[in-house]
Amino acid sequence: MHSLAVGVAAERLAQSHPGRRDLHGDEVFVCGLLHDIGKLALDHVLPQSYDRVIELADFNQGNIAQFERRIIGLDHHTAGKRLAEQWRLPHRLADCIWLQGSAYDTLPEFEHRNLVALISLADMLCRRQHIGYSGKYKFTQQADDLIERLKLDGPTVDRVVETGHEDVEERAS
Repeated sequence: MHSLAVGVAAERLAQSHPGRRDLHGDEVFVCGLLHDIGKLALDHVLPQSYDRVIELADFNQGNIAQFERRIIGLDHHTAGKRLAEQWRLPHRLADCIWLQGSAYDTLPEFEHRNLVALISLADMLCRRQHIGYSGKYKFTQQADDLIERLKLDGPTVDRVVETGHEDVEERAS
């Protein structure tokens, strides 16, 4: 549910800012939908270990990636990137899977930097609304900072957030 929510939120953000030609609705939806694919891969390959990861993340109210690295030896970002490379997915998508959640200033200066940042913003907005389960309890960035860096309109973003639950329910049905 969380991944669907991030895909829908990213798509709505892109659609509501038509002047942003670097953010395409279909592409951002797929990037949002697959941004946490590494979690599914780790859970599928190591279900008992991943159950322990979730238990620790929930108990400590921390960042699930920290506990993935501690228990499994790698996090879902890296596992997702490796899976995307194995499937020969486009680099833009692989980078969204790998780098989403990273601070904007730490992202490489590549042409799809804003795409990665948009997925990070959509993830953050969905986590704040508690749509689905992400296993990430701490916010390392501020939504306002990403909105400003992406040159998005704040009131328009607020409208996307307001309809978040309904948009996800509609898409899920």
